[in-house]
Amino acid sequence: MIFQMSKLKLFFKHISNNYNVIPLSKWDGTNSIILRHDVDLDLESAYRLSYLEEECAICSSFFILMSGHCYNPLSKKNRDMLISMSKRGFDIGLHFDASIYSTNDKDLLLDKVKYEANLLSEIINEPVKSISLHNPARYGSIPIFDGFNNAYNSKIFSEEKYISDSRMIFKHDIYEFVKRAKKDTIQILLHPMHYTETGGSYLEVFENYFMRLANELDAEFGPNKTYRKDVKDGLATIIRSIN
Repeated sequence: MIFQMSKLKLFFKHISNNYNVIPLSKWDGTNSIILRHDVDLDLESAYRLSYLEEECAICSSFFILMSGHCYNPLSKKNRDMLISMSKRGFDIGLHFDASIYSTNDKDLLLDKVKYEANLLSEIINEPVKSISLHNPARYGSIPIFDGFNNAYNSKIFSEEKYISDSRMIFKHDIYEFVKRAKKDTIQILLHPMHYTETGGSYLEVFENYFMRLANELDAEFGPNKTYRKDVKDGLATIIRSIN
């Protein structure tokens, strides 16, 4: 039930009280828990999670997808959230999707990494130091881009050192796994969107997501008389009625 926010808070307090928890940008080789989040679909859930971590006195890395189609880091709302997270000490890194570029040339991909990192850096007004790859299984061998702390560095990425909540499944008991941080550096990847108040399934995760988007669209199109006429009770109400 770690996917329930109250349970996640207990876990955060546990690692905060017992281990050295750091973002990727702060790792210096000392035995630590590197806590990271790949923000694939929903920046707002990452923003919410940053406040929970702050409450638990821990700091992590949030990797932002500049090329995704589900959120735009350049929008006013998203820029404000990213700036806030950066100012509060969180490591804002680049979540890089090489599949959108028609090349496997590592030098050309490095140019694209630098381009996207510069865009992100201009948003937060801080240098982007860290990178994680989007869908790394697509790569035959994982490129390590010079000049960046890479989440897939073999020193911190292996079966023994890495655990993820991908597909809302942990391969090991998370409380048992973190004990390894007493003797080595380990890395934990959590996707912010997976965590809800009740800790439900993907059905609940995406229902929450769609309802919030529906409310945002209602607010955006509210001044449009035709929209108000056609969508009298709001998109969220229509979506619920379909069920």
